[in-house]
Amino acid sequence: MTKDTRNFIVTYPICQKIKHARHAPYGLLQLVPMLNQPFEVATMDFIGNLPKGIGIDTIFMLVFKLTKYAFFIPCNTNLIEQKAACLFFDKSETHVGLPKQIISDQDT
Repeated sequence: MTKDTRNFIVTYPICQKIKHARHAPYGLLQLVPMLNQPFEVATMDFIGNLPKGIGIDTIFMLVFKLTKYAFFIPCNTNLIEQKAACLFFDKSETHVGLPKQIISDQDT
């Protein structure tokens, strides 16, 4: 009976039209302005939930637009804001300089 009910719902047109959205509301997207110089805009994000290594289960990813120059910095999930800022500053400032704009997804 469960199988028949699912098949009915999947094929019934009204059920398909009234399907509820299962995602969070979309944020306001903004265009990235045209870039004039390399290393002007940086994007950053965390790649998490990796298998635990020697205390490392997250990667801090820093990518510069226009050049696609990237840094992948191993760290762990209990990284605090000040340490993340230091990682960003150390890699960015010492190698390519500080960007004019930083783009992130405002993750926790």
